[in-house]
Amino acid sequence: VSHCWGEPVVDFMACLETHSKDFENNYNDNQERMGGGMTEDTPVWICSYANNQNDLGASNMADPGGSSFIKAMRVANFRTLAMLDRQAEVLTRIWVIFELYTTLMGVNTSNDDKSL
Repeated sequence: VSHCWGEPVVDFMACLETHSKDFENNYNDNQERMGGGMTEDTPVWICSYANNQNDLGASNMADPGGSSFIKAMRVANFRTLAMLDRQAEVLTRIWVIFELYTTLMGVNTSNDDKSL
């Protein structure tokens, strides 16, 4: 999940629940590639809970391409959910733009290719 924490946690969770309901069924193979088939048991990687926010250096931030963010995106086959807040502030955050760029570039490379 790519976001900026510009929204209340309640709104964030409601958005995630709605996404899960909207994408719970696959009607064709393309929907699987886009993240369809999401259930209540589908793992979701949320950086603020997965990374130590007091020690982001441990996440290899010196090389964003090798960071825990990108590793998680690879595991998820670059299925990224961009969470828009009410003011769309998320689109002003460079890290979110980097994640979206990486998603778009990642879907065009094989999972064996570690370069982006």
